[in-house]
Amino acid sequence: MIEDFFRLALDALVFHAHRVILSPLMSHVLEAACAALNVLKVEPLTANLHFLRDFLAYGLEDSPTSGFDATPRKNPPEVRHAVVELLNSK
Repeated sequence: MIEDFFRLALDALVFHAHRVILSPLMSHVLEAACAALNVLKVEPLTANLHFLRDFLAYGLEDSPTSGFDATPRKNPPEVRHAVVELLNSK
């Protein structure tokens, strides 16, 4: 169940990053991710870490998702700021 949740959350993050990160539910998802780090099974832990890796990457200037062109896409400042604020609150 944990693995499925974070795989779904990762898909939502990749395809709708700006909506997901700016959503008021993101703080709860991040709390769940922190709590799930204590799970000792490989698959749920891997899905959780992949989600956290991509979430943290949205705090950087370049987007972790690729486009069709060779130039990297930029994360909007409000998304980067939201990631930093969420991390500071936790």
